Amino acid sequence: MNLPTKITIARLILIPFFVALYMIEFPYHTLVATAVFIIASLTDWLDGYLARKNNQVTTLGKFLDPIADKVLVASALILVAAIENEFQVFVTIASIIIIARELIISCFRMIVATNNVILAADNLGKLKTVTQLIGLSFYLCYPAMTRFNEIFGLVCKYVGFVFLVIATLLTVISAIHYLVANKDALKNKD
Repeated sequence: MNLPTKITIARLILIPFFVALYMIEFPYHTLVATAVFIIASLTDWLDGYLARKNNQVTTLGKFLDPIADKVLVASALILVAAIENEFQVFVTIASIIIIARELIISCFRMIVATNNVILAADNLGKLKTVTQLIGLSFYLCYPAMTRFNEIFGLVCKYVGFVFLVIATLLTVISAIHYLVANKDALKNKD
């Protein structure tokens, strides 16, 4: 097992710790959990970078990496949807849209894989992911930041919310773009 795959597995292992730290109340637990989320998010970039740089792309890595990414983001979306504030309804709907998009695109990739076609993420999908991770990072930590400094907490909440709005729009646009751009991959090649 190479280093990029080990980093991906470490991201998977971090996810339950992130969720537990967010849910178990202790002083600044949301801030500690957000730090774990950010570290896990950075490993997404790191494992891909190392795999490409060192020519260590593996089948196992191609399988585990998107699973780790989707479970990390889905976990964070579920947590932020439970935060009670004036944005809760929108954040809950956005979370459902984002998770649904990931399921749809994953199913699409599985279907075209039966035709021996492997589809990589496009740049719009990558931008969507970065926007999601930034928005989630700010939104996850805002409860702790509000207790520490109310103004800084509000800034984190609003910045996180704006990035989640942008991420939701990019989620819909990137899904449509991805499906339309790759529609020919659905054709049976037999």
